[in-house]
Amino acid sequence: MKTLPASAPEQLPAEIIARIGSFSYLSAACQAADALDDELVASRRPEPELARWAARLHTRCPVNNRHTGQPCVCGCHGRPEKGED
Repeated sequence: MKTLPASAPEQLPAEIIARIGSFSYLSAACQAADALDDELVASRRPEPELARWAARLHTRCPVNNRHTGQPCVCGCHGRPEKGED
């Protein structure tokens, strides 16, 4: 998965980022996808529509926080995309 830099107009200056420190960033897309993944595990039956939505949300993750540049900590970013393995 490509890692894109944070949006320059919205990126906080380095001195401000230094003041707030680093923190774990989980994108809203990956957070929602993780909730769907949890529901798939809890349901204990195949639910292709939920699986498709979870996969779609993971691919929609911006990867980097647009204000700080922090990378998303979701485990999906360590997995190769289809066709890359």
